[in-house]
Amino acid sequence: ENKMLAFARRSLVESVGALRLLRTTAAPLARLELAEEDKVAETASVAAAQPAVVGTHFAHVQATMNNVIVTITNMKGDTLNWTSGGSCGFKGSKKNTPFAAQEAGQKAAKVAGDKGVKCVKVLIRGLGSGKLHAVKGLLAGGLQIESIADVTPIPHNGSRPKKARRL
Repeated sequence: ENKMLAFARRSLVESVGALRLLRTTAAPLARLELAEEDKVAETASVAAAQPAVVGTHFAHVQATMNNVIVTITNMKGDTLNWTSGGSCGFKGSKKNTPFAAQEAGQKAAKVAGDKGVKCVKVLIRGLGSGKLHAVKGLLAGGLQIESIADVTPIPHNGSRPKKARRL
């Protein structure tokens, strides 16, 4: 037990020493990074005609009972483009079919690919029937999928029930 305690103390002292070293070396590195960002900003202002889309993006798939909406966003959440079953030409109850969802996914992927998006993280929300087919459409449209997560909101306890009826 004493050996374990001594080992824990030693590792704690070493980690504190590493933090102090990191603090002393981090300030010059931050200045260097800021100087590089200034250079990048200068070159970006020259080539501002076509903004380059770099980094990871999100594909939000909202599958409701009436429609499927596919939105491509950047890391900040700014929308690059969106499509839905209705915007692909489907009307009424046809908007929520798996085929409509796949078409919406393909159309969103093609437009995002034209803007330079290559890889997306997919966030699926809702209980509609076309949510997985929209992901297949994103693949068919030429996007690489980094991860898929279901972020459907689930109530933990629900709303308060009605008061009991008196007889």
